[in-house]
Amino acid sequence: MIFTDLYLPAGDGWEKGELRVEDGVFSASGEGEKISLGGARALPGLIDTHIHGAFGEAFDHADADLHRAARMLARAGVTAFAPTLSALGEQDALAAIRNIVAASRVQGADEARILGIHLEGPFVSPKRAGALNPENLRLPDVRLFRELVGAGEGLVKLMTVAPELEGAAELAAEAARLGVKLSMGHSTASYEQAEAAVDAGFRRATHVFNGMVPFAHREPGLLGAALTDPRVECEMICDLVHLSAPAVKLVLLAKGAARVTTISDAVSGAGLGDGEHELGGVTYRISGGVARLPDGTICGSCRTLDAALVNLLSLGVAPADAVRICSANPARALGAEDAGSFDIGMRADFVTVDEAGAVESVYLAGERVR
Repeated sequence: MIFTDLYLPAGDGWEKGELRVEDGVFSASGEGEKISLGGARALPGLIDTHIHGAFGEAFDHADADLHRAARMLARAGVTAFAPTLSALGEQDALAAIRNIVAASRVQGADEARILGIHLEGPFVSPKRAGALNPENLRLPDVRLFRELVGAGEGLVKLMTVAPELEGAAELAAEAARLGVKLSMGHSTASYEQAEAAVDAGFRRATHVFNGMVPFAHREPGLLGAALTDPRVECEMICDLVHLSAPAVKLVLLAKGAARVTTISDAVSGAGLGDGEHELGGVTYRISGGVARLPDGTICGSCRTLDAALVNLLSLGVAPADAVRICSANPARALGAEDAGSFDIGMRADFVTVDEAGAVESVYLAGERVR
């Protein structure tokens, strides 16, 4: 089939084009039915590498309905994702991982694809725990790491670790062997400790600015390393709650679109409105579109990744750069070779958006699901 009458990202704006799809992937020579998109703007499907849940489903729970969540995420324009677990006890973590693996094996045609698992803990600092349950935090443990990765059957792709903790370097070596990318986060690391971690193999920073020591001009800390070391890719929550607009612009100026991955960090209450919910055994409340612990700490986002796209475009980010930040870079982080762009051979997952970037329609493997 051939999708016509559409505009594709090009440089700082949009240019008229078409998308050819054959057998569910983008093709150079696809033929058949012509489908007019009426002048819509098209973007590759959004990919979320850090999401704890949404629409009432908490991925920490072994009975979470991943299929329902995946259907709802797809309707929001998130065509692939990595369910993210907070710091859990060993048996709870193993049960949650197995639940995700089982869901990933058989997914419906109307579901966002599960492309990996992100473990946010338990090897993080209690001094920067944020919304993570402090009772479950522990020093890096290679035995436990192997067990968690083994339970994931190749699906564990990312793990957040505080690099200053004893045993982090040994964990980095094992992660490299097992193909898991380590991200610095929930950490009190100094600049020097963060740089040593990058030398040891860490290549990401988890939700930059959040869960780390604030930048100071004489003690730049982990944040200073994340923003200035070209080897580090930064996760960024772009809900304009976790970061102000100037902070978002600073990250983009420091790293460029090639080294930033926008995440939702959404929690189970995302998409449900105000009310009380739970994350990893910790109760939080959503009020006025912000999720907070009883002490006022922000604990994840109430918005799915489509909101981040709107915010990026509103801040003047070029459509082509937004594609890199919301689609191509997250696909690369998860090792997904068939997602994140309109290149020939890529799975035909895409969205159409209005002038502001709000999702209007969603296609999975070339078939409309919204």
